[in-house]
Amino acid sequence: MTHSVKTKRLSFLGLSLGALALSTSVDTDGIDARRLHEAPFNITGRKIAIGQVEIGRPSQFGIDKLAIEDSPFQVGRTFAIDGPAIADESVDGHASNVASVMISNDKTLRGVAPDAFLYAAAVGNLTEATGQQEECLASQHVALANSGDVRATNFSFGEPLSRDERPNAMLDGDALLTQCIDWSSRVHKLLYVIAGNQGRGGIPIPTDNFNGINVASSRQVDGQYIRADDSNLTSEPPASATRGPSIESNVRARRTINLEAPGSNNEMYDPKGTRIVSSGTSFAAPHVVATVALLQEFGDRQLRSNVSNWSLDSREPLVMKSVILNAADKLQDPGDGSLLGMARTLLDESGNDWTASDAYSSQSIPLHVELGTGHLNAFRAYEQLNGGQWAPGSIPTVGWQRAAAPKTMSLSSL
Repeated sequence: MTHSVKTKRLSFLGLSLGALALSTSVDTDGIDARRLHEAPFNITGRKIAIGQVEIGRPSQFGIDKLAIEDSPFQVGRTFAIDGPAIADESVDGHASNVASVMISNDKTLRGVAPDAFLYAAAVGNLTEATGQQEECLASQHVALANSGDVRATNFSFGEPLSRDERPNAMLDGDALLTQCIDWSSRVHKLLYVIAGNQGRGGIPIPTDNFNGINVASSRQVDGQYIRADDSNLTSEPPASATRGPSIESNVRARRTINLEAPGSNNEMYDPKGTRIVSSGTSFAAPHVVATVALLQEFGDRQLRSNVSNWSLDSREPLVMKSVILNAADKLQDPGDGSLLGMARTLLDESGNDWTASDAYSSQSIPLHVELGTGHLNAFRAYEQLNGGQWAPGSIPTVGWQRAAAPKTMSLSSL
């Protein structure tokens, strides 16, 4: 069961363990983003704004005494809810760890999108009566930063269902914070990525969202991230698994986890720029947010080049969600293209692959209970997006289409 570090109001997702490098999670054995950093692609997230909302915030040089000038990660702007950050207040190691996964520019421990511009807000220690309201306000403030052009925001924190103010509260998508991010995704046009712990006594709000991506944590086997980490709390834990608080699951048959990403034994940086090692879905989610930054840099490059089958639709959060989920790895391709070039066979916590799941055998079940659609693969997501935008009914083998009305997404399979 995932350990949680709790404050008066909120809970972090993550625990300290032994050591493996962030560079591994970003490279071929992880999400294969390093290839995009290098020629001929040269995609590093430059000129793309992303966001972060947590209890605390990363340190920022020029504001906080703790921060160092030559820090391996440089945050663009920091906030206290919806105002400027207060010097030396709410500086937090967990938030700095998460930020470094996204934007570390260190040569030996490079983040997923080292040149992205990060806006980070701290909500602080809040009372139960104001928690979700203030968290929503901070999220909206980040969404409106950069003249309203933030492409994705990371949530590596959550709210316990037991503290939701609604009578008989359920995970039905109606919690204030959940409604807030679903609304913001649509109105502000950015993708929210949520650390996906859930289960008995977990911190599931806002994992009952509809428009975001909920991320579970993968771990390495023989050097490659191919197995769901045992620390994950899925949305449908067995009722007899453990004694404790009642099960916190989404109402009806709607599953929670959308995607796996590296979250076990990640090496990262703390506020002073010191390397630390930690694990949890907190550190899986920022891999996805920063992948959005890479895809958005490429998309904007296509727009500037006036590529014929391209439009501003490439900035739509549901386009990003669809492209990333569609490009996820499930079963390793044998080398003949019969499995669409997928890079790994992903295993659940019991060691079973996709073919042993109900999601494989039933077309009515889109998500594996532990694995979602599979494992994040940034390079395959780039290939999916690079297929270009096409009119309905004319999508080639690789490509995407967004209908104008109603707003839906179609993708050919990679």
